[in-house]
Amino acid sequence: MLDIYQFRQHMKTLYEADMSNKTVELWGKNLDSILKQASVELQVPVNGLSYEVLVRGTSGILSLFFKRGWCLLVYPSADYTRRKKGRRRLRADGSEEFEGEQEIVKNGDFGLKLSKDGHIYLRVLPPEGEGAVPVNIDDVNKQASSLRAKLSIKDDELIKIIRNADQKWHAVGDFMHSPQADSQIGVTISEDDMKVQIVLSTPGVGGSTPTAEEMAEAMLHAGVFNGVKQDVLEQLENHPVFRTPILAAEGEPPKNGKNTHLKCLFETGSGLAKAVNSKDVHMDLKSGSNIQNVETGTVIAEVIPPSEGKPGRTVRGDLLPAEDGHEEELPLGSNVILSDDQTRVTAAVDGQVLFIDGLLSVESVMVIPGDVKNHIDFVGTVLIRGNVEDGYNINAKGNIHIDGTVGRSRLTSGGDIYVVGGINGDKGSVDSEDEEHQVFVKCGQSIWAKFIQNCYLEANNFVVVSDGILNSEIIALKKVLCKGRRAAIIGGRIRACEEINAVSLGSVSGTPTRLEVGQNPKLQDEFAELTANFEAKKSELGDLEKSIENWRNVSRTKALPPDKQEKFKEILRSHKELKEELDAMAAVVEEKRVNLENSAYNAKISASSRVCVGVTVSINSAEYTVTNEYSRAITFIEQNGLVNTASYEEITDDISKKDEPLL
Repeated sequence: MLDIYQFRQHMKTLYEADMSNKTVELWGKNLDSILKQASVELQVPVNGLSYEVLVRGTSGILSLFFKRGWCLLVYPSADYTRRKKGRRRLRADGSEEFEGEQEIVKNGDFGLKLSKDGHIYLRVLPPEGEGAVPVNIDDVNKQASSLRAKLSIKDDELIKIIRNADQKWHAVGDFMHSPQADSQIGVTISEDDMKVQIVLSTPGVGGSTPTAEEMAEAMLHAGVFNGVKQDVLEQLENHPVFRTPILAAEGEPPKNGKNTHLKCLFETGSGLAKAVNSKDVHMDLKSGSNIQNVETGTVIAEVIPPSEGKPGRTVRGDLLPAEDGHEEELPLGSNVILSDDQTRVTAAVDGQVLFIDGLLSVESVMVIPGDVKNHIDFVGTVLIRGNVEDGYNINAKGNIHIDGTVGRSRLTSGGDIYVVGGINGDKGSVDSEDEEHQVFVKCGQSIWAKFIQNCYLEANNFVVVSDGILNSEIIALKKVLCKGRRAAIIGGRIRACEEINAVSLGSVSGTPTRLEVGQNPKLQDEFAELTANFEAKKSELGDLEKSIENWRNVSRTKALPPDKQEKFKEILRSHKELKEELDAMAAVVEEKRVNLENSAYNAKISASSRVCVGVTVSINSAEYTVTNEYSRAITFIEQNGLVNTASYEEITDDISKKDEPLL
């Protein structure tokens, strides 16, 4: 059988708990008695507690007719225990854990006991951490009064003990010990042998208060061998609570093993799961936490095999069996692959990780059921069932399909962009220095829209419009095709490599409209930028040469001082470096010019109904501005360096293939 020392050591080893996050709901006849009980159960001094009143007890004249106790929700004060130098992190299952260093801030505490040797003992614990409050002499005297103990030492000696706070027991008074008046220890074990409560009787005159060892021994004699809360006993020794049951031991319930399950390596975006089924979801994607973009082959989850159960024990030490986990079918949905060794789950497509209907899936299409409410950045295809109003960024690696209209926003797609209702943007704002006010539409393939108005737009293939283009700047590396009853191009600058075709070009009011085909617009822009930079460097070189000539003229009349000579040498070095840079740039400019000339297309510009005055047609290096309206179907081509007219050529490309939504 264990002796009392071995029993205490065993209990300390088993006792592991973090009390800082606990709350207790307690009843009592008054606030003081409840807070004392909570102090024991939470192992926090009374001055380190905060509470909320759940039920207010009766007082005053009402207590003459009926009595009602108080009920409090008690918890450690914020300044008693707090975490520092760390952060909270969400686990895959949605629970929180704390990462980083932890600093516990505790106010000072003390213990006051009446010993069987007839002495009154005081032990003071120092405060811990910055901002913690030390023990107050008034609190010590108040507890001594509640124990009917009279301290015999002087106040200055008592203050010295409190200040030293050496955690040792000091004799601070005497009393006439009467063993028959000692506080008695009652032990009650629950029917399921999982909880033990102890109750201390109020000591009589001359009676002592029990020590933690005596309480532990009483529990041992009652048959309690497991789960003793040693810290509770020590707190109860320091701050005795009488005639109140105190939870002093708890058994360990069995923990069944977990079945086969998935450990997700990405947040599964419960908000996004709603986006698939809900009509009123508001996407908040600026933080980047709602969409978990993954690429094909990315490991998105680990398979955790079944675990063994952990048996429990009652307070009497009896074993409580636990069940082991067992194999279960994994909740795998669409576009995921289980590895051959059954240990990993990988993405079969680019997309977002979601739990839909309880199954882990990777969705290559992101569905927004209504208007866009925030920015979107997605590696797959985005399907928007509403509008994209002003001020939003939509970025998709795949396609973008919009059932409504697009306002002053930025759309970027690696594939096609299909806008059922058309685009009304802000022409030219793509060059705004303020990034938030840049507006554009760019795609890696083709763009289909009902109309395009006041917009900057780029497409690596086709731009296809059914109603027309108004006051826009458009770049298409293949064709711009407008086919429909009102398919006109009015105003702006439209550039394509191969063809521009519409029902009518320009307006009767003579709105300036510039149409360019035959050369790659992006290569043209690169060449223009390179040429402008080259000319600026040439101008800079000319300024340096003038400066050098001036310095040389001065040096012919008188010798330059050392600092001026050094400055002159620096100018000569800059001239040499800039000349070498210009020589290299000249070769690049010539190469770009040759490439641009060699990339000329057999291009054309056509109108099936009318070409108005004010339209400028540019084909390769040839240019022509319409001064007399063409009221017939016509095609412009380039011949021998001039723009000529020819019979109208119909649109031959299949532009109806994207009339259906992407899903």
